[in-house]
Amino acid sequence: MRRLRYPLEPLETLRDDAVDAAVRGLAGAVRAREAAEDARRATQERQDTHDREAARVRSGEAEALARGELRAGDLASAGAWEVRVAADASSLAAEVERARKAEVAAGAAQDAAKGAFAARQADAQVVAKDRERWEQGRRAKLEATEEEEAAEAYRPRR
Repeated sequence: MRRLRYPLEPLETLRDDAVDAAVRGLAGAVRAREAAEDARRATQERQDTHDREAARVRSGEAEALARGELRAGDLASAGAWEVRVAADASSLAAEVERARKAEVAAGAAQDAAKGAFAARQADAQVVAKDRERWEQGRRAKLEATEEEEAAEAYRPRR
């Protein structure tokens, strides 16, 4: 007697492959979000370092001014330096904002990948449950057939 094949086996394979693809997509989205998060942190750290260094230089200049060590030319240079520091700070702030937006977008992509994975997994589970019911029905029929054959074998002949 030939073995019965589950009639939805191709669908089961297709859905399992879709789950695998969704897992790979989710893993890629998680890596992308983590990379975006790391990039934002690095950019934020650069901005914080810049701000600390500028504050340190300003403090040193203020102390030198208080001691009377600076001349008019030094004060003019300080004004130009402040303009440059402000431009750098603005550039870094824009970079941090771009990195933050990229991180948010990567988080949204990760959430979408989670949803796609959950949907594919649910689709695969529907087929898996159907296969389980089919297997139980097949086993029940096989047991009934075996019991009937056993009963026939032990039935007294007339």
